[in-house]
Amino acid sequence: MAGEILAVATAITFPLANAMFKKVDNLFTPSQINAIRTSVGAIFFVLFILILDQWKFLPLVTTSLLVLLLVSIFFGQVIGDTAYFIGQESLGTTIALAISGTMPFFTFLISLLIGEDISVTFYLSGIIIGAGIFLISKSQISREESSFNRNGSKYIFMVITLLIASFSWAIAIVLTDIGFNALGELLPQGEQTSFLGNAIRLPFAAVILCVMGWKSRSKNKQNSDSLNKNPFDGKVITILLAASIIGTALGILLYSEAARLAGAAFTSLILTASPLFSIPISWAINKEKISLLELIGLLLILTGVILILI
Repeated sequence: MAGEILAVATAITFPLANAMFKKVDNLFTPSQINAIRTSVGAIFFVLFILILDQWKFLPLVTTSLLVLLLVSIFFGQVIGDTAYFIGQESLGTTIALAISGTMPFFTFLISLLIGEDISVTFYLSGIIIGAGIFLISKSQISREESSFNRNGSKYIFMVITLLIASFSWAIAIVLTDIGFNALGELLPQGEQTSFLGNAIRLPFAAVILCVMGWKSRSKNKQNSDSLNKNPFDGKVITILLAASIIGTALGILLYSEAARLAGAAFTSLILTASPLFSIPISWAINKEKISLLELIGLLLILTGVILILI
């Protein structure tokens, strides 16, 4: 049950962090935000393995396991997150959320290909959660229609980009499940695998994302909702650090443990149900309204989550 609780906790941390990032996203490109949050997460995990004296276990990590860990974070943090942020910026949160909701399908497919069993309950829950996401998307779609041309080639390209994000996340969570379980077998009993594993993975992703962020164009949209036009303002930095710690440091810690304990299929399905938490959080932080259709969608998602938890 611990893995299930961690998966639900993960589904809370990610939308909470995204709602906080939304307050300052007019000052940075998606690549820059991804680079900042990943770098903060990398520092967090490296400090913890030094504090916990886990650095001495690094020689135990085999070359094949090292490659597996690095590939998992490359697909998840570098390809998946970057593709999602690009798609979300062009198509809006609702469309991005609906398309990236295909992640459990890809996760189930990959899990079946490697010989893992997926229960019928998982598929039923996926259908119910998918119906909830559809209703939420239908309710919010009119708010974002003016920001893109649905019939244009750009829309098709961005849909493909979001599907790439979804597929990349599926690969990442399956590899994380395998990698962290393998790491647990190498470490002495009682040692926390997530700190060491992520201390290995995140610096690698941070270096790549920092290069991408440095090369991306600076963005400074003049928006009345902006906290401050200066990206180095104290409030902006505080929000960036807090969102990075919640969504990347804590979020990835919970995500890694959830994947290891509860499995990739279960964790991916719970993460897809994030609107259950993201809509109330967005209402509380950014004052976004909740419609009746969204409320029905949330109830469907809650039903699907409860179904796989019992």
